[in-house]
Amino acid sequence: MYLEVKNIKKSYDSKQVLNNLSFSLEKGKLLCILGESGCGKTTTLNIIGGFIEEYEGQIILDNVDISKKPPNERPTSTVFQNYGLFPNMSVLENITYGLKIKGIKKTEREKIGIQYVDLVSLSGLENQNVEKISGGQKQRVALARALITHPKLCLLDEPFSNLDLNLRIKMRKEIKSIQKKTNTTMIFVTHDIEEAISIADEMLILNEGVIVAKGTPIDIFKNNENQYVKDFLNLSNYKIDDNNKFYKILN
Repeated sequence: MYLEVKNIKKSYDSKQVLNNLSFSLEKGKLLCILGESGCGKTTTLNIIGGFIEEYEGQIILDNVDISKKPPNERPTSTVFQNYGLFPNMSVLENITYGLKIKGIKKTEREKIGIQYVDLVSLSGLENQNVEKISGGQKQRVALARALITHPKLCLLDEPFSNLDLNLRIKMRKEIKSIQKKTNTTMIFVTHDIEEAISIADEMLILNEGVIVAKGTPIDIFKNNENQYVKDFLNLSNYKIDDNNKFYKILN
């Protein structure tokens, strides 16, 4: 398996946030981690990304144990909720920053950068300061910056939470399309069930640091008897048609 998360335990003071968490993910798949606030989903993402050092367990990515490596030595990249862009830089400078750190010459990184500007549909804005573009455009910049270094795993922490509903729906479609085009393995943290259904190859649901469901969205909705999962997903609000497509029942 491409990614293996093994027996992760994490506590803050006397509160156990993750309790023997284990799961795996195939290469090129997008996994959505869902759960209520405080369930451990962001902690899981931060442990995989190397932003939390003190924990028990193992993270194995592409047959390499990265458990003890700092973030800059892990073949991962992260798209943060608040974008994490450099306000004094242009769109292109932000996108190519990772290549600059790797020592790639300016002419070469700008050439590569333009390809990623095109990939996230920002052509014509490459020289614009990031403070002067919209929230949706900033999210695209953050995504392009995360992908340009060809990470083995891309981590996204509720990246659409600052966007309005219509833009969120548009960005869901775009991120899924980009993920497929680049064949990037992704873990996407969200509390939005519809968001997860629309983009996930697999979903993982956490409750108090424990996995209560994992599988494809269809499998979880069709074959789950766990009462917490039923309540959390509001199963009565959704139907699945004969083509295995979801639709929401309008009240």
